[in-house]
Amino acid sequence: MDAIGVVHEAWKRTWSYRALWVFGVVLSLLTFPWQLGTPTVDQEWAWAKRSVTVTPRDGETFWQALRRSMAGEVREANRDLSRLLAEEWDLDVSVNLVAIGAALAAVGLGASALAKVFRYTSEVALARMVARDARSGERVTVWRGLGLGWSSRAWRVLLVDLIVAFVWAAVCALLFVAILGPIPLWVGGRDGVVFMGALLTGSLTVGAVVVAMVASVPGAILARLARRGCALDGTGAIASLRHAAGLLLGDLRGCVVLWLTALAARAAWIVAMVPVALVLIAGGLGIGSLPVLGALTTSPAEPIVYSALGVGAVMFLVVLVLPLVLLNGVRRVFAATMWTLAYDALGSPEAVEQNAPIGVDRVGLRPAPAD
Repeated sequence: MDAIGVVHEAWKRTWSYRALWVFGVVLSLLTFPWQLGTPTVDQEWAWAKRSVTVTPRDGETFWQALRRSMAGEVREANRDLSRLLAEEWDLDVSVNLVAIGAALAAVGLGASALAKVFRYTSEVALARMVARDARSGERVTVWRGLGLGWSSRAWRVLLVDLIVAFVWAAVCALLFVAILGPIPLWVGGRDGVVFMGALLTGSLTVGAVVVAMVASVPGAILARLARRGCALDGTGAIASLRHAAGLLLGDLRGCVVLWLTALAARAAWIVAMVPVALVLIAGGLGIGSLPVLGALTTSPAEPIVYSALGVGAVMFLVVLVLPLVLLNGVRRVFAATMWTLAYDALGSPEAVEQNAPIGVDRVGLRPAPAD
């Protein structure tokens, strides 16, 4: 596989195939660190600071006492929060924190499930749209691309991620258990034993971290290729992982070069985004301050100024976040296109059966059409 040629073709297709950007923006929205823009509330309420004391009564077990104490704390917290709402916002409501917590948990689970659906549908759509363009020159609309992504292949891609994550977590857990397990054998011994045990454990831990970091590279490549196997060839998760392992071992050097190139491209993108973010912050502050200045000059009443602050904050976030999300979406499209072309270049079974142009250094990918 000609890794540089794959990167070059991916770059051309990213800029010429604009329908892909929609799915890249979806992926960017679903992975954007929204918590960075969440304001920190410094206000402390009495019911939020309360500690819980568990005192078992005669004939009562600890768990019975814990349930009784927690039920009492919840009732008191409900009363305090209801009183707070009445004092601050004149709302005469009876609060039930258990019901609110259950509702928020249900909404959170539903939103998480919906986000997974959109994410993996978009990933499959990107892969299949790029593959059709590379193999036959066919470019489809966003709606048609959504139809390509909305299939059982998306769930297989999700299963690949779950399997890789589980195996990786299990290997890391076993590795560190084997290193840290002997600690009780030397703790409490002589000073020399304790020193040597601590030195050995520390050295092995550092070595394990290094080994885990190095081993994460083929794991990451394997996951990316296996996702393409599910998305493009329609194979199951296990079969895709087996095939991806064969492709990786067949051209380990090319895969590592491609991964390093992708890593360098991401690092360059992060560096390039620093001045862009600074410009957007300055522009957002300038635009977001306009409603506040207007409120202060026309009607400096406190409610109006607070409303203007809210509007200005929304305008600031729009100016800052939307361009970053769009640019990150283009980056996600480039990465997805690159690994899809690499999968074909290494030897996708479906591409081989179709006698498609599947490799930059074999037959030659179809050149991306000009704008």
